[in-house]
Amino acid sequence: MTGAAQAVQDQRLARGEKARKKILDHAMDVASREGLEGLTIGRLASELDMSKSGLFAHFGSKEDL
Repeated sequence: MTGAAQAVQDQRLARGEKARKKILDHAMDVASREGLEGLTIGRLASELDMSKSGLFAHFGSKEDL
């Protein structure tokens, strides 16, 4: 892999990690206030301005989250 390709891949991985952290932080906030019953993929997607499939791409399921 060339240096430029590696840099692009590193940036993509960093963005993915940042998105996962944002999702987890928000999920923990919701769950701590309302319990796991208040935590849904649809709600997280809506509140984080993401698609449900985008959330699933990071975690796969609510249980994995």
